[in-house]
Amino acid sequence: MLCLPGNLTAWPTWWPRPEIFPGTVEKPLHLVLPDKTLYLLVKTTALRDEAGQDLGLVLVFEDLTELERAQRLAAWREVARRIAHEVKNP
Repeated sequence: MLCLPGNLTAWPTWWPRPEIFPGTVEKPLHLVLPDKTLYLLVKTTALRDEAGQDLGLVLVFEDLTELERAQRLAAWREVARRIAHEVKNP
């Protein structure tokens, strides 16, 4: 989890602004590194005081890499099973 200070003037252009999307915003992030690829889910919540002034942001990064790999593996197993069935039963 990452908490950013209250000045939101340097908001990244690729991320939905909290005044347009109030509450928590979730966005998938595909991060390619030299030695591996990460599949992340980024959740952003703007923190405000009672007067509505921005206090900062809370960013939560959830690593979905293993889940993505397991889903891809299961999908390919299903493809192989169906092909084997078609070969045996044309």
